[in-house]
Amino acid sequence: MSVTAEEAFTSTHLARAFEQIVEKRRSVHFYLERDVPRAAIERALELAVHAPSHYHTRPWRFTVFAGSARDELACAYEKAATRIGWHAAPARCRAYEAPVTVMIGCVPDNRHPRVRPLEEEFATAAATQNLMLALTSMQLVSALNSAPWQVSEEVEQLVGIGAGRVVGALQVGYRDPDRELLKRPRPTTAGVVHWR
Repeated sequence: MSVTAEEAFTSTHLARAFEQIVEKRRSVHFYLERDVPRAAIERALELAVHAPSHYHTRPWRFTVFAGSARDELACAYEKAATRIGWHAAPARCRAYEAPVTVMIGCVPDNRHPRVRPLEEEFATAAATQNLMLALTSMQLVSALNSAPWQVSEEVEQLVGIGAGRVVGALQVGYRDPDRELLKRPRPTTAGVVHWR
């Protein structure tokens, strides 16, 4: 099968664009006080759900908190922190650090006899990575957190997850350029990839 020059260019162009998005994605914890367009979040979520899931169970769940809805999230964080003996005030403040927080849940499909909970968690993780890469492609930054008060029963009750659980909180916004990014070692496959 031969590949035309146009197909080769398009393929190379897409590959390089993907590489740039992956390399640019960073966990960023400092955001501008600037609203994120709802359409951007909606599009990122549409791309997120292209993730694979065993038997097409689609176990991921996303609940978006923006604007005044963050007040509800702050209350849930505060209640959870108080219950487990953490400082309530910093927990409450976390709900306001970014203009948007996407709570990520996993609801395994218990009706299918061959579905394993671990596979459902992998699928949710794949959707979460898709979401973060999509946001990066839109010049948005994010940080995934899973503090005990963020993945608590109080938050699960707030977002309405009954048969599953909340697995993380993704903060989303525009990076504050006045705050320096934390240094991180250059990602490498050394020591973590083995060929047999």
